Amino acid sequence: VVKRMHQVQKSRKTDEYFALNVEFHDILVRAARNNALMANYRGVVNQLDLYRRATISRSVENIPLSTSEHEEIVNAVAARDEALAERLMTEHVLVSRQRLQASLKPSASL
Repeated sequence: VVKRMHQVQKSRKTDEYFALNVEFHDILVRAARNNALMANYRGVVNQLDLYRRATISRSVENIPLSTSEHEEIVNAVAARDEALAERLMTEHVLVSRQRLQASLKPSASL
């Protein structure tokens, strides 16, 4: 999925990137094999869907940053470095929230 994200980020096709972004997170949650996490994740995804789309479509320049963060998470999981994976996922969530908030602010030109 991350390889496809790298390909899509070059084209700046936000709808395709959004679909891959959702797929990436779904794979991680399913891999955890934790039903409570899955249920909470699904609830959050449903609530934030439009906001996540807005973040990606309004801030195309963030796509490479997000892809890089995803790649780092995959590498940590592949290396079975739980502490690093947890830290990277937490940072990704916090930074993504900051990007979301920034994308929703009215632009100075309005």
